[in-house]
Amino acid sequence: MRTTRVLAMVIVALLLAGGSVLAQGGFKTYLPQVQYLPTPIPTATPPPPTATPPPSGEGYDGSWAGTTSQSRPIGFTVAGNGITQTVFGYDFRSSCGVSGTITVTFGIPSPISDDAFSVSFDDAGPSSLSYDLSGSFSSPSTASGDLSLTYSRSFPYTSCSATADLTWTATRGATSAALAPSMAVPEPPSLTPIAVRRESAQQ
Repeated sequence: MRTTRVLAMVIVALLLAGGSVLAQGGFKTYLPQVQYLPTPIPTATPPPPTATPPPSGEGYDGSWAGTTSQSRPIGFTVAGNGITQTVFGYDFRSSCGVSGTITVTFGIPSPISDDAFSVSFDDAGPSSLSYDLSGSFSSPSTASGDLSLTYSRSFPYTSCSATADLTWTATRGATSAALAPSMAVPEPPSLTPIAVRRESAQQ
């Protein structure tokens, strides 16, 4: 009897040591508590900064010269990513008996965007020449585009009007008889032309 009691106590001790206890006709297991520590999330390394590309047109600064489809010289100057001066010859001898050269200088550059530009000039007076000049750069040294001209003449001259839709090509660094030196002028608050020079010959 005593041996049985001792044996029962040993069994109970073993059960308690193993994490189990006899209760209500079965075994209820107590698992040891485990503390789980959160795994640190690795921080992503930011990519190195990329170089900002230069603004479109920055590589076109300089003097450009070429010819129009009237076989007349054309030129323009690029500075600060914009057109600062245009100069070209025109020929309306067959319609109005006049030809010449017009130079327009802008105080604020007309901007170059997406490798293209567009400038306009509206002349006034009894003998006037207005134009729309547009172009694009196919490389850092070549450009081409369109030139639309409107010439009109009224009293005290013999009335006459004519238009021309031309094309043109130009290269950077080329020289042209139509190119005029830049004029030193104050900067205006708009893109309004600040210097206009027109030389014409009546025939």
